[in-house]
Amino acid sequence: MAKKARTSATVQDKVERTVPGARGRKNHIQPDLQMHADVEIELDRMERLAAVCELFCKGHTVREILGKMEERFGEAGIMRREDPYTLISYAASRGWLEFRAPHHLEFAHFLRNQYSWLEDVDVVRTAVAEDVARRGAQMLLRIVKEEVRRHPEKKDVVRVGFAGGVAVSHLASAFADLLCRPTKGLPKKIVFHSIVAGFSPTDPSTDPNAFFTYFMNKPLMQVEPEFLGLHAPAIVKSADLHKILRQRDIEIASTWAKKLDVVVTSGSDWGDPDSLLAREMRTSDVESYEKLQRLGVEGDVMWRPLSASCPIDAETVLRALTMKELTDLPAFIRGGGSVLLMMGPCAGCARPKGRITKIILDLPESIVTHVVLDSRTAAQMMKELGGYKS
Repeated sequence: MAKKARTSATVQDKVERTVPGARGRKNHIQPDLQMHADVEIELDRMERLAAVCELFCKGHTVREILGKMEERFGEAGIMRREDPYTLISYAASRGWLEFRAPHHLEFAHFLRNQYSWLEDVDVVRTAVAEDVARRGAQMLLRIVKEEVRRHPEKKDVVRVGFAGGVAVSHLASAFADLLCRPTKGLPKKIVFHSIVAGFSPTDPSTDPNAFFTYFMNKPLMQVEPEFLGLHAPAIVKSADLHKILRQRDIEIASTWAKKLDVVVTSGSDWGDPDSLLAREMRTSDVESYEKLQRLGVEGDVMWRPLSASCPIDAETVLRALTMKELTDLPAFIRGGGSVLLMMGPCAGCARPKGRITKIILDLPESIVTHVVLDSRTAAQMMKELGGYKS
């Protein structure tokens, strides 16, 4: 007979019915009403879960956890062998356990030396996009605090612009969590801007307007969040661009985008089948796609194409609508702005982005100031630079 599939719901149900008792005793599974029958002796399920997770996070094996629980709590700590797995799985499903991927100091040091003009480089030893996003959120927090430190007039407000995509969505969520923790040096207010429109009508999570919800209704938020959305089509006809930019709401967003302090973005390799821009151009505008190919397109940042030598500003039939062009970024940086580029593995196929990241950083005019990478992306870059040793 096939074993029934284990799901988070079945784990939760099992945890909610599990109370202390000797291994194999008939009272091991009891109604919740009996949980506090003897508070002097027994542990309720959350107390037991906390003790198990604390031991697990210290690196103890399940065998050691069973022994230490009995040693520490006596009969109340006795469990069946499968109970630690159930409790740990339940805690993880609730977001109570967090893995923090380590820094890859060697890779980061090499890239800082190679690209000494960058203000900061972080390489995360991981192959998971969410780990890179969490580290990107930490770097964004440092950038915001540095803005306040360098420019005391910004203690009242710092403006952060989000590009779109899965990676930036994960970063925004992690940044909202960080802003709920007591932190010194923050401005009174952060205004979050959408600088591109959402690409996918079936996946609104990649639309920067959707990122704003991460910062709403958070009683512990340490800053006052404000929002300036972009209600506009993601793809427009180039011939209509100037008329569209004069529409009231878009004109407001465009005007305020000139006052940004920080831009947060990611990028895609044009050869990646999951690249949203490349896929959209292939299916909606073959003529423009082929023109970009002839111009040597290698990838995109903020859904605007670039070659190995420069951003591609040639007119195509269709184009993405953005509140900042790649060609605007060098002047933005010279004026004191910061551009955080987060390049983790592709959210769809998990392939690293070393090739396109190197192209972006090798551009004659810099369009980024801060970079967060996963270790496989960094390794790809270092192989081309001659600094990687397996």
